Amino acid sequence: MKENVKYELLSISILIFIAYIGYYIRAIYVPDIVADYDPWWYYRHSEAVLKYWFNMPKWDILGYYPPGSPYEIHLGVEYTLAIFYKIVSKFI
Repeated sequence: MKENVKYELLSISILIFIAYIGYYIRAIYVPDIVADYDPWWYYRHSEAVLKYWFNMPKWDILGYYPPGSPYEIHLGVEYTLAIFYKIVSKFI
């Protein structure tokens, strides 16, 4: 009976160790800071979507100010926020 308990304890310990090593290997490449999320950037682009819809300007004068930068078009978030704003503004 004791031999069986030792075997199960060893098996569980090895599985926990393998899971830890797997997590550690994958977590090495995850950055400490999520730098892609910028609410002000999404706000500005959603505001531009509301103003221009599909005729977005070619140049974003507020990005990398003062020279600006080309307008990056991400069709998901900005248009989703703009449509959600239009729907909610009908009820408020």
